[in-house]
Amino acid sequence: MTFNTDEVNNSGRGELLENLLVYVYKNPIFGNGIDFAALIRGHNTIVGIWADAGIFALVIFLVLLSTYFIKAIKSPPNIRFFTIPILLTMCIFMLSLQTVINQGYLIALFVYIGYLLDRNELSLQ
Repeated sequence: MTFNTDEVNNSGRGELLENLLVYVYKNPIFGNGIDFAALIRGHNTIVGIWADAGIFALVIFLVLLSTYFIKAIKSPPNIRFFTIPILLTMCIFMLSLQTVINQGYLIALFVYIGYLLDRNELSLQ
């Protein structure tokens, strides 16, 4: 472990993200079409959603993600301590991976977490 940040290699992902942002800025409202970000390879799921489908889809995605974070925080400890670390890890993956959306095992985790949180909310009513 070192703090020599000038020696850190990001494998060119910063440049790929900058390249993707050029296309986002060209068409920020409606995006550039499905799988556009996968073709450009921006290595950032969140910006990739913006590049693919535009700002409205990005806002909906972030609202959905924040809704599950809020539900996880309000849930009982046995569910909270399981779901919050997985959601945080998924967010870190979304900032560094090409796309999380087309990875079956990650989508299965999203679905399972959603199921746990929604089932917990229904049982409290």
